[in-house]
Amino acid sequence: MDPPPVGFGLDTFQSALVFVPAGLVILIAGPIFGRIGRIQGAKNALPLASLIVVASFIWFFLFNATPAEIVVGTVILFAGIGGVFVCAINVLIMYVPPSKTGAERQLIRYSVYRGRSWHRRCRSTAYPV
Repeated sequence: MDPPPVGFGLDTFQSALVFVPAGLVILIAGPIFGRIGRIQGAKNALPLASLIVVASFIWFFLFNATPAEIVVGTVILFAGIGGVFVCAINVLIMYVPPSKTGAERQLIRYSVYRGRSWHRRCRSTAYPV
């Protein structure tokens, strides 16, 4: 039995569908901001991504009466968040000396190594040779 509808009268599944377009937009925004960061520099692209996030907050402040307005606001928000993620990482990699990023690089190496070993374990469990 589904819980009673809340908010706009949407059930749990319908509420989740409101965020599907935003999730797809974040997949598209990352490479676009990566390209902008490569051409203009990550320091220049980061304020643009931040302005998009601010624009989404203004949108939510002005328009929040229907699910369609919420979808548009989340799409704008996730486009900005995707850009901020890409630009912030590029700023760290490009403008921080490698001697200062040792811990971050080790964390990335460790997570990649653990991911690969976990993948091998899962694969060997699922498909025994």
